[in-house]
Amino acid sequence: TFMVYIVNTNDAKPVFNITSRMYKIAEELPPGTVAANITAVDPDGFNYIGYLLYSLSPNEYFAINKYTGAIYVVMRMDRDSKPLRDSPLVDVQVTVRDSPTGLHSSSITITFNVTDMNDNPPICHPGALRVQVPETEVTGALIASVTCQDIDVDPVYNNFTFKSLSCLNCNNMFALEPLGSRNIVLKGNLDFEDPNNLYVGNEYSLAVVAEDTASPYMTGTVYIYVTTIPVNEFPPVFHPTSYVFPVHESSGRK
Repeated sequence: TFMVYIVNTNDAKPVFNITSRMYKIAEELPPGTVAANITAVDPDGFNYIGYLLYSLSPNEYFAINKYTGAIYVVMRMDRDSKPLRDSPLVDVQVTVRDSPTGLHSSSITITFNVTDMNDNPPICHPGALRVQVPETEVTGALIASVTCQDIDVDPVYNNFTFKSLSCLNCNNMFALEPLGSRNIVLKGNLDFEDPNNLYVGNEYSLAVVAEDTASPYMTGTVYIYVTTIPVNEFPPVFHPTSYVFPVHESSGRK
């Protein structure tokens, strides 16, 4: 009777056993966060003492645990800044090599799709402006238009509306029209001589808030300082309108 033992040799390449080569991850993940777990098997594993080592192609954002295949974040990823603003895709090549001999290896390319999140508030430029308005300006006139921008890439996150306009002691003198727009219009009377306007010094401090339309509803504020300019709109008026003075006939004689 003969008994034959088949001795396993290291003659096969490691095989990856992942189901997807595209991974979607959010921007701004903290360093150390695991972005993907890459695993492989060695067909020579039966009755063969050895292990697999993983490596990653040089890149800016990721590193790999050489023993487990876990790919983790090593650098901040900002979807709203270059180069990720131009393209959110990051390709890396994963190589697995058998050990201790290192004779056989396999490689695959995987892609990370860095997605946007609502992490930027609307920013207004300029953040404050001064406007001079004549006291004769008519109701409904455009006083100022404010300009803001949200740099988030995804349209869902960069949309905002001008939520509110506040003004201390204005008595509804100004408003956003149409509602939610960037246009500030006059709704009251700027008469320089009006006691109510004199009380506030004919100066008005407004604040307009721009608010994201998506959670977490981040906001930005722009300040507008309006000063009323007096207009020479009335001629001089005598009070009373007529005067009578008695003059002696001898007045003016020498």
